[in-house]
Amino acid sequence: MSIILHDFNKEIWQDTRSRYSLGAFLGGSEVPVVNGTSGFGAGHTLMRRKLGLEEFPDLSGKLNVQRGLSLEPIFLEEAGKILGVPIQKPNCMLLNDDHPFMIADFDGITDEPEPFIIEVKTTQSRTKIELAKKGIVADDWLTQGDHYLHFTQWKGCPNEGQYFKGVIFVIAHHIHHAPILIEVLREERLDKMGELLTKEKEFIEMFNAGIIPEPDGLRDTTDSMNNRFSSSDYGEGERVGTEEEHKLHDEYKAYTKQEGIIKKEKEKIRNIFKLSMGTEGKRLIRGVCYMKQGDSFKKDLLIEKLVEKNLGHLVDESTVPYTRFNIIS
Repeated sequence: MSIILHDFNKEIWQDTRSRYSLGAFLGGSEVPVVNGTSGFGAGHTLMRRKLGLEEFPDLSGKLNVQRGLSLEPIFLEEAGKILGVPIQKPNCMLLNDDHPFMIADFDGITDEPEPFIIEVKTTQSRTKIELAKKGIVADDWLTQGDHYLHFTQWKGCPNEGQYFKGVIFVIAHHIHHAPILIEVLREERLDKMGELLTKEKEFIEMFNAGIIPEPDGLRDTTDSMNNRFSSSDYGEGERVGTEEEHKLHDEYKAYTKQEGIIKKEKEKIRNIFKLSMGTEGKRLIRGVCYMKQGDSFKKDLLIEKLVEKNLGHLVDESTVPYTRFNIIS
């Protein structure tokens, strides 16, 4: 059963947000991280942030976030015209009473006897746009939809206590193009919904126990590690590697070898294209590759110019110590 936790006609979302970001709750934007379908966030950093050990990044100043918020009402209205059905904007935060760690804030719902949840996505990702053109919803978006489909209609909806028929993703990929609408039915997602629910429960259990998932290879985790530790955190001591560490080291070297092979194959293809474009005198092969030119910055050249102008002392004044972490190869 879904209940209205906060009515944003009476409250301000920013005033309540921190309570749920730092608590034992999971919203739609967080569940792709928990499910492993997010290309940005990671379980390790999400847990640290929810436990208050690390700050959540402030995305409000990012242009793509601002544009997404500004354009959402426009694309909701356009989607309603395409569907031929009015779309309501529920200005509230919902709590799933059956699973009280689940919260949701829908972009819209259709005004019909068997309503759909409406989820607007503004994107410049070529991969996601190409998938959408084929009628495929990206995995992280589907995960968010699976989370929302656990919620029932609440008081004031056509059928209080009943589940929504599905989710309609409104994918806005260009301001001058009509959005792509993809319908996903709830009955088609039941298995995936069950899998997601299990992972959400496990994450909340770990939160309550203060357990942080192991680091992963996503950029979010790498940035967290780089920001968390400075050179002062590393002393002069050393120790013998454990059996597990040596095993991980062997895996690292194996991946590095594969990476080298893949890089050579990629460079081979690049060189074939460069040869073709150069001998043909072409700057662009449409849909394949292009050549561009721009200003570059080279440290050695800068130092040379500073020395020429008797400004060599600025080199030392403008450099600072830095920490570099290396794995023995």
